[in-house]
Amino acid sequence: ILGAAVLLCMADVLHAFAIEEKGDVFRRTDCPAFLVFDSAAYLADMTFELPCKCKPEEVSEVVWYFQKEMGSHQTRVLTDLAGTVIVDSAHVQAGSDVLKRFSLRMFSLIVFRAQVTDSGHYICGTKKGEYFSGYDVDVQPTEHITVAFLDRGQHVQDDVQAKLFSLFTTFWDWTVCDRCGVRGEQRRIGLCYVQSNWLNPRYRTTLPNVTSCGSRAVPARLQHIGHLRQPEVAIRSCLTPCPK
Repeated sequence: ILGAAVLLCMADVLHAFAIEEKGDVFRRTDCPAFLVFDSAAYLADMTFELPCKCKPEEVSEVVWYFQKEMGSHQTRVLTDLAGTVIVDSAHVQAGSDVLKRFSLRMFSLIVFRAQVTDSGHYICGTKKGEYFSGYDVDVQPTEHITVAFLDRGQHVQDDVQAKLFSLFTTFWDWTVCDRCGVRGEQRRIGLCYVQSNWLNPRYRTTLPNVTSCGSRAVPARLQHIGHLRQPEVAIRSCLTPCPK
């Protein structure tokens, strides 16, 4: 119950996302010879954006494909095949099918109120089956999220060390203080990450040999480790003067 209450207070964080200015990014970015997947992790109920990082200049419309597992015959098309789908985010319902929770803007795919079942591979391409860029998305659950009130002496989860891997939490920046002039609170979301020398090299990560726990880069024999650690939220008090 406590975790659910904390998540309700975090609604402004979970529903926020940034739309980047793309400019002439396609003129600066060449597509790789072989499709690789950039790893990305989010917390359930967040809204996230996946830019189509590269495409030939002559391509004016893109199609986004979703595959749960790489090479699966079950592929979903997240577009109207004309690249013009727009969704009013105010009317998006949590738990609805991903086909009702996405939008396309400037070739980017935006998924609203992500669910754990949205985890998988997202590929930007054309309706002819040309593929330009891909993402490995890991949406981590909130049902059993760990909450640590730092002012009460509570601590975030310890790292886990094993022979073939180590588990740890990667924290985002602290939110701004939720009140001014009186004592308020700040929150910091942390997602489960794994370090291992056995990650699939077809998945591109920010740090070598490090990816989120639910990533498809984690080999099959280690994919159970995602259940050994939960996402977490750290909470601390803050005092910020009100603007004059």
